[in-house]
Amino acid sequence: MTVSYPNLPNAPIQEAIISLALGKGQKHNESSLESVCKVLKKSYPKESPLLVNKVNFSFNDEGMETSHQKEKQGYALSAENKTRFLRMSRDSLTLNCLKPYVSWESFADKYKEAWGEYIKPLDEVSDISLISIRYINSFRIPTVNWEDYILMAPKFETTNKYDDTAAISTGDFFSRYLFISEKYMAQSGVLLTIRPLNKDSLEVIMDIEVASRTTIKNYSGYHDITDVLNRLRNFKNQIFFSNIPKAEELFK
Repeated sequence: MTVSYPNLPNAPIQEAIISLALGKGQKHNESSLESVCKVLKKSYPKESPLLVNKVNFSFNDEGMETSHQKEKQGYALSAENKTRFLRMSRDSLTLNCLKPYVSWESFADKYKEAWGEYIKPLDEVSDISLISIRYINSFRIPTVNWEDYILMAPKFETTNKYDDTAAISTGDFFSRYLFISEKYMAQSGVLLTIRPLNKDSLEVIMDIEVASRTTIKNYSGYHDITDVLNRLRNFKNQIFFSNIPKAEELFK
């Protein structure tokens, strides 16, 4: 069942991310990944290698030696306007969409297009081992009665034997939350940062990542992925709207 949430004309989304990973044993070789890169360059013309640092340790009579090596894992592609970025490795595909965020439908369609090209060279795709979405939101709330605007917030005693001057306006607050939902068959990690901008307003950064607790076995088409993504999005929206009761007022 799909839950209906308000449409926010000025949603505070700074970045949205969809990421999928192939099951064990399914991966591109360098040649097939390069062919995908060439096709996707029509929409993502800027290309650079996706590099990871590998550190090797070895021991001898004189002690430990380390060596560093950069290893190519795939490609990083970006759209001409630098609002969309693709990261392709041999077994995963990630799409980052930066502000301005248009809509879930547009974002999901862009991923679907890239995924279709990504799996074409593979002989078979049977399992999807990881499906996740992530939304990074940034917005301001008033300092006065700030707890009315965000319910997911650190609780503290402003007067105690150690410090009788503590107040939200005197420092940054960082907290992490973990949610597990049987209904959505997913788990979510939320990173919340609250910092003062001035005496009248606070900046809130709410980073919500949601991952499926189930995998896709016997993949039969993109509709399998769509069902899971919609489930993750509903969970993300539940977390967001239930903790920001005045969202429609803030982002109208």
